[in-house]
Amino acid sequence: GRLALVDQGAEAGDLRRVGQGHRWHQLGVGLQLRAGGRLHAQCGGRGNLRDFLALAQQVAQTAPYSEFLASFPRPTTFAAPEEELPLLAAAGFTDAKAWLKDAPTPFASAEDFRAFIGAVVLRHPVAMLPDALRGPFLDEVTARTAPGYVLDYVRLELRATRSVSDPLARATPAPR
Repeated sequence: GRLALVDQGAEAGDLRRVGQGHRWHQLGVGLQLRAGGRLHAQCGGRGNLRDFLALAQQVAQTAPYSEFLASFPRPTTFAAPEEELPLLAAAGFTDAKAWLKDAPTPFASAEDFRAFIGAVVLRHPVAMLPDALRGPFLDEVTARTAPGYVLDYVRLELRATRSVSDPLARATPAPR
């Protein structure tokens, strides 16, 4: 996910990446902004990678992978807009807006696709496999994705403003 904070009065482009995820109260994101500062965030949203992960799980359920991937790990939660709005409010944000945006992402080649899914999207299940099965697993998932090599990303877009009445809001701008 991407997260940017823009302090009120800051110059355009004065963006600060402070973390990933979307549990704003846990990250202390609100404390990074002065009153009136703006939050612009993007992360995986409800439905993110649904088709791709279902395909990968089908491969994981076949021999010889099923012995090691009986519980196909999905360590990430992809929230819906209506789940995030109350969390933003609880973290001291107002004027919050949240929406989902389809962002299908094509890859130029099978090799690029395979490298990406192995290092990013399927890194957890791949790590559960013995070395000798990692390559064949990625090959099979890649082959079943052909010929398009597209990941079905769904982005959760979030915009909000730090409340001017919140006593915890920063009184001065965050350091540059």
